[in-house]
Amino acid sequence: RKLKRQKTKKMQAFADTLKKGSKVFVTKAGVESIATILKIHRDDPEELYVTVRDVGGGERQTLLSRCRAAVGPEAERMEHEASLKAAEESGRRKAQEQQREREEVEKLASSIGNVKAEPGASKKGKGRPKGAKK
Repeated sequence: RKLKRQKTKKMQAFADTLKKGSKVFVTKAGVESIATILKIHRDDPEELYVTVRDVGGGERQTLLSRCRAAVGPEAERMEHEASLKAAEESGRRKAQEQQREREEVEKLASSIGNVKAEPGASKKGKGRPKGAKK
């Protein structure tokens, strides 16, 4: 019980050093990523948690105990790598979307090409109306 109180005090002290916009490393399933603090939630004094935004723009809530301050060259390097990865992913998604659009246009063009004109359709709307004199 004493250890839990010590851990809670330690997390509260860590939370006091953070503010909106602070960079943190978040560890999940053994993988560490860099994120920006959006909000520090103090409604559960037993287990503080934060809302963070990753470099790709995704937002999530995570326990403060899974975070550590991101400062110095390591943070800069990791943020740079994450930015490159996010830009690459964005480019890949854009290319996939453009490919889907091209395929839709080709499919539409193909279906239009397969439509046969009705006999006399090209004559409709041309010339004089019936019964009109020359």
